[in-house]
Amino acid sequence: MGKTLNQAPSGIAVDIDETIANTVELLMQEMQQRFGNPEGRSAQELVQLHQKAGRVPYPEWQTPEAKTWLKEAVHSEDVHRRAPEITGARETLTRLHEKGLLSCYLTVRDSSLTNVTKEWLELNGFPILDIITKPDYVKNRHGDAWKALELHQNHPHITGIIDNSASVMTNLPGNYAGQAYHFGAEAPVRTDIKITPCNNWSKVEMAIQKERNIPLNP
Repeated sequence: MGKTLNQAPSGIAVDIDETIANTVELLMQEMQQRFGNPEGRSAQELVQLHQKAGRVPYPEWQTPEAKTWLKEAVHSEDVHRRAPEITGARETLTRLHEKGLLSCYLTVRDSSLTNVTKEWLELNGFPILDIITKPDYVKNRHGDAWKALELHQNHPHITGIIDNSASVMTNLPGNYAGQAYHFGAEAPVRTDIKITPCNNWSKVEMAIQKERNIPLNP
């Protein structure tokens, strides 16, 4: 069994998929190549429209063959190894790590992907932090709820999170006292707790600088 969140250093947790790694866009590209692209849209457009490959309503993508491939790909080391990094993530996280502000990577990936996740982080030059994965007993559809509860129960040790998931934000309890940075968001998904929308990594950095009143840019 890997580390749990309360065993990680104190600081801000960081999500992985669609926050620092463009995993879904890669899956969209793979699905297009294998099962077609009837509308001629880019993979990036499909991510913006549907968020997840399994939600794309193309009949060609809803066949048993396509669903089986996607289910296997989500757990494939090869796919996660090839995911492109999101622009600005590595540089910003390096500066945050140098200031001692980061705790760990907190992800709903299965524990079976821990090694390839570590390999990807090292290969792409990201800060080396603990990797906290979803426990195997938590079903995939409950991953965001699990993450939100972990953040709540481990505050103030874990001061907050940088995460692209609106579902994580909406699952945080109303008395959550940490600070969430909602990566990729243009507007707050709720206003009863501290959630700062940050549509790119520059905005994440600016928000943390403002909250902590410390310079991060070189």
